[in-house]
Amino acid sequence: MSEDRELKLIKEIDRLSEEHKMLQSTLETIIQPQMKDLIHQRQKADQIVQAVRKGHVKSPSYIPDVEDGYWPTVRKLVVRAVYSIYNEHGRPTKDRREVIPIVQDRIEEMIRLGRWPRNWKVPGKDTVIRRQNETADVRHYPEGVTPCICVSPGSYIPNPTMFDEPTRSELKSLARKWPKTRKP
Repeated sequence: MSEDRELKLIKEIDRLSEEHKMLQSTLETIIQPQMKDLIHQRQKADQIVQAVRKGHVKSPSYIPDVEDGYWPTVRKLVVRAVYSIYNEHGRPTKDRREVIPIVQDRIEEMIRLGRWPRNWKVPGKDTVIRRQNETADVRHYPEGVTPCICVSPGSYIPNPTMFDEPTRSELKSLARKWPKTRKP
């Protein structure tokens, strides 16, 4: 191959490489965000059409983008709050709101000690309550054992299977005795 031909091919490859970079940039900065927006608008329109046809519609779910580890960390803090309520008072949580100040106080302490990542938000009440519900949901624990169980709506205790005797029997007894309906 001649040297001129090699130089032309190298220049053509460089030109194509630059063109590829420009197209990639356009795709990532303009086209993909527009597509996401169009898909979101279509989903909203579908919701409206379904609401008009049926007279009702389920609200779409929303899962915010968070860094890996955020949800499990908040969930662990909720578990610790449930355990601390049991250890301190010997009873399940009174309602879902009881763990919120415990979790938020622990996060404030972690922030002071530099153990809470700066880019993580402090979870609000609803986030803490959702994570509390998840502590008794096996879908969030691939090993099949949840750290907490729900003994009545909003009332949680440590999972008895996580303990040895006599604590296991005490927790099982407490779970059986606890009223299964929500108190007004």
